[in-house]
Amino acid sequence: MKTSRNLKVATALFVTAAVLDIIAIITQRDALRYFFKPMVLLSLALLYWLSSTSKNKWYLLALLGSFLGDVFLLSNGQLYFILGLGSFLLAHLFYIKIVIDTLDKPKLKIIILPIVIFLGFLLLLLSFLGSHTGNLLIPVGVYGFVISSFGAVSLVSYLNLKTKASLVLFIGALLFIFSDSTLAFNKFVNPTEILDLVVMSSYILAQYVIFRAVVLGEKKG
Repeated sequence: MKTSRNLKVATALFVTAAVLDIIAIITQRDALRYFFKPMVLLSLALLYWLSSTSKNKWYLLALLGSFLGDVFLLSNGQLYFILGLGSFLLAHLFYIKIVIDTLDKPKLKIIILPIVIFLGFLLLLLSFLGSHTGNLLIPVGVYGFVISSFGAVSLVSYLNLKTKASLVLFIGALLFIFSDSTLAFNKFVNPTEILDLVVMSSYILAQYVIFRAVVLGEKKG
């Protein structure tokens, strides 16, 4: 009973932080964002801690990387952008590690299709952004390779396992890629307030969906 009540409280904290952060974006209250944006990942970490049966260290590290990325990207300037990019890059590497640990010797034909799909996506993304990124082309390219790899291994995992957890994780990876791609367009090509809202909404949803996938995978194990 107590555990169920704690889960409800943690869920309420996460939803409240997410909604108030979205409201802060809409109303352009930057001071509120400095509080509620970090609270999104902190409350999600609490929700995972209360939901998890095994406390996956790689997922906790991914949440830490995402939290640091959120904090760094609250500030303007190229240095903070690079620090935020690096933090999220590490988070994605930890997500990739989580997916790789679920793979069960997939056949070569299962691996090829995801590589082709996400390599094609990466090349299209970089060809579109390349002339807009300036001296950030290399770090953006490296980050694009990592998020594309996250998408590819997630699709390999789903095609190999065909479980609910692998499907949910793949959906989470796609949402994360969509959010990051939209963020890149918003930063380098055509900044608009509505895209700020799209980026954060899809990012929060991606983090929650990945959380659900991790917990589902633990329950199966």
